Amino acid sequence: MRPFDCEPDLAAILDRLQADSAWQSSPMPMGLSADIVNHPNEAAHFDGFASAKNLKGEAETSLLSQLQARTNFTLLPDAEVDALLGHPGSPATVSGVRLRDGRIFYAPRILLAAGALHSPRLLSRYLSETGLGSVLPVAALVGRYVKLHLLTAMVSVSLGIKADLIRKTTVVINERFPHSSIQPLGFDGALIEALMPRCLPGALRRAVAKRAYGFFLQTEDGSDVGNRVQPGTPPVLDYDEARLPAAALEHRRLTRAFQTALLKAGLLSFTKRIGLNGTAHVCGSLVCGRSPADSVVDASGQVHGMPGLYVVDGSVLPRSSRVNPSLTIYAWGLKVADALLRKFQLERPALSQVGTEAAYVA
Repeated sequence: MRPFDCEPDLAAILDRLQADSAWQSSPMPMGLSADIVNHPNEAAHFDGFASAKNLKGEAETSLLSQLQARTNFTLLPDAEVDALLGHPGSPATVSGVRLRDGRIFYAPRILLAAGALHSPRLLSRYLSETGLGSVLPVAALVGRYVKLHLLTAMVSVSLGIKADLIRKTTVVINERFPHSSIQPLGFDGALIEALMPRCLPGALRRAVAKRAYGFFLQTEDGSDVGNRVQPGTPPVLDYDEARLPAAALEHRRLTRAFQTALLKAGLLSFTKRIGLNGTAHVCGSLVCGRSPADSVVDASGQVHGMPGLYVVDGSVLPRSSRVNPSLTIYAWGLKVADALLRKFQLERPALSQVGTEAAYVA
């Protein structure tokens, strides 16, 4: 992660915007190679796209490529987990997984990281099939308290042609909106043109897009027990921002305030709400807490009442915060892994005495 210099066009916008001292900006660290500035096409098209030159800190370059030579690591691509498996005679102890192609893997500990929408589906299905759904208190909370950032895309246009490449270098906040943040879209004119209505003449779209800057407005939505992932075929996401009126109101006020501030700075802005079809930053659904009465996962990452099953994705987050949750999710995964490693190191002498090896399935 590293910050990048604020580019000239964005710096000019921020200078005019910050005439109102309520709007504050700061560098936004990103998982990009410092060398990306020497590759203009990559720099202008990294946001939401893979990097052909491996200049993004994606899993392929930052993690998997460094593990390929490890003899104790195996990656099984296209191996969808179909079901969790319990220990014979003790269904509360999850000890394996079954893949969609029928293969089965067992391990002393299972780390569930299928994402905040699919992890609760796997767990809910297991609880239902084993009868644990009527026994374990956590069953009533599995899939509930789903959180999504309320999102609005804004395209702002002024007379000058915009030549910035990376663009997404800065985060903007205003403490009048304590649960919200704003970041530029890493889209150049060509990508902004693709977002514009196709009914407009091509020449007009291109002329406007060259003079446009994109922004991404997001507000933390809060928690409501009614917002949930429901199992089934097909699965259902029951989410309604009307259950969170305070967050919805803050997001509307943020959008209007930023649009007004940009107008005063010389930019005319157009907005589009991003609904469930384009949502990002999903978390919750298997929230972490102290008690099985009000949470699914404990402070160690283990599901309450289910030895051997740990959750290491964004579904554990009881809040999403005002900014992207990725680094928080990574930090949680590292925290759980470090604790499991220490526990494994303590257990290893006893395991070796009986000739038993420990294995992990992630």
